[in-house]
Amino acid sequence: MFVPKSQVHLSVMNLDTTGSVSGLIKTVDPTMEQLIHVVEGIYGNSTQITGRFHIYNLFNLQNTRMMHAVDQFEALVNSGEYDITESLIPLEELQSHPWLLLGWGVEQKASWKNLQLIKEKWRDLISKSKVPTFGKKHKKTDDYYHPCPLIPTKRPIMVRELIALYKQKFGKQRFPTHDQAQSDCGTKTSRNM
Repeated sequence: MFVPKSQVHLSVMNLDTTGSVSGLIKTVDPTMEQLIHVVEGIYGNSTQITGRFHIYNLFNLQNTRMMHAVDQFEALVNSGEYDITESLIPLEELQSHPWLLLGWGVEQKASWKNLQLIKEKWRDLISKSKVPTFGKKHKKTDDYYHPCPLIPTKRPIMVRELIALYKQKFGKQRFPTHDQAQSDCGTKTSRNM
């Protein structure tokens, strides 16, 4: 996933001796905001969510413009100054996750050969891990749309789509939709959501 330099602030409620912190996450970074909305949509925001959300990038360069970051990545790999496999993690670490949200973007250029190569390496690692994945896949390529569209008005739509894809994949409808709640009004049901 391409995540520009972000700012995340914790409104700290509890800091223990191991350095763990709990509290409300606030961010000015649109990608982080999107991911918060997706996780809340998956698990429900009426209960406290605990745990870690790991973000793995295809490469570890920061640049506010994706195209410039990829061009810089390509140049550094081609010059031998950057190890293309630097972003890969051990298989065991990947297997520790219950699911993976894929969203490395769908932009392609013929000159971005190293980007394609690292995507292939990540795909192989993910395949070996057997960890289930979801994401909004491009219709014609094996790429996934970034979870945070550049156009702000499209972000809520993407959140809804990602939550729906998660529920489709994992078969978990945790809460009834507004329409279901209205149609069930006055009747008691015992469905698993």
